[in-house]
Amino acid sequence: RGDNSVRERKGEIVIALNPIFTDQIDTKFIEFPADTNRRLVIAAGGHNKVTSSMNTLMEWMMREISNKRYKAEINEEKLPHILGLDKYVKQNRKKILTDRITKDIDAIKAMGIILEAEKVPNSTGGYKWVFHINKDYE
Repeated sequence: RGDNSVRERKGEIVIALNPIFTDQIDTKFIEFPADTNRRLVIAAGGHNKVTSSMNTLMEWMMREISNKRYKAEINEEKLPHILGLDKYVKQNRKKILTDRITKDIDAIKAMGIILEAEKVPNSTGGYKWVFHINKDYE
């Protein structure tokens, strides 16, 4: 029922992206080197030693490079949640958590993305991680 002329007509459909979306592609697009996984395996010391938290940290640092920010800061209590290490936080396994974060940071340093990582006091009395990122990383 109704007017079938619209369905019977043949024509072209033009799909255009919203300008906000195209601007996001231009400014927020993250370009990874083609051999990123191979570099991470070498930096971690073998394919069995690569963890999901290493991938997350690497992607976060690459996003910072893409946004042209070469110094990233995060509070120490938030870092495990960003890296997906919530189960260690819930189980209160601080030694394993500290070792895992240290290994992740060391692997990303070995890749050359992070130049320096330091733990410094923050304004609330706790600690924060400060990452100095290599702006020339390719």
